[in-house]
Amino acid sequence: MRYIVRKKTDKMTRQEITAFYNTHYRRLYSISYRIVLDAMEAEEIMQDTIMKYISSAPKLDAPEKVSAWLTRTCIRMSISALRRHKRDEEFLSEYEQPDDTFDEETEETFDAARVRDALAKLKDIYRLILNLVLIEGLDYSEIADYLHEPETTIRSKFSRGKKKLLEILRDYDNR
Repeated sequence: MRYIVRKKTDKMTRQEITAFYNTHYRRLYSISYRIVLDAMEAEEIMQDTIMKYISSAPKLDAPEKVSAWLTRTCIRMSISALRRHKRDEEFLSEYEQPDDTFDEETEETFDAARVRDALAKLKDIYRLILNLVLIEGLDYSEIADYLHEPETTIRSKFSRGKKKLLEILRDYDNR
């Protein structure tokens, strides 16, 4: 993996842009896809993130800063897309309230395909928070900053989402 560190006034050549894209596109696409669950939307967000960095973002001096900037920007753009879709859905139909009734959690194992399918059935906000905590490794305060909600709300939604996910997975077993 080759990183390009540039001065603020330098412009990237075509080969440098291609190398930059090849270095980051898979990770950014994966982050976005796990949030929006739409391949075309995820690809567009990934491309917009890279273009935003190339055209207007500050040229950072360390590869880890570039990677962090791209990740944060991709997550923010994915959340914005998710919010846009949510507004559209709310306009067209009522938004179902979560079912908070759930007994105690037990440690179980589920195969990846079932977990992926179950995650897709969760409400967007629960899927988003579960992805950001469990897959991206963000802490609750970072997610609270992204979503402009109190940290306690994020913790609560994480807990509800996890319970709902287990409930969906257990329903698969009962069929």
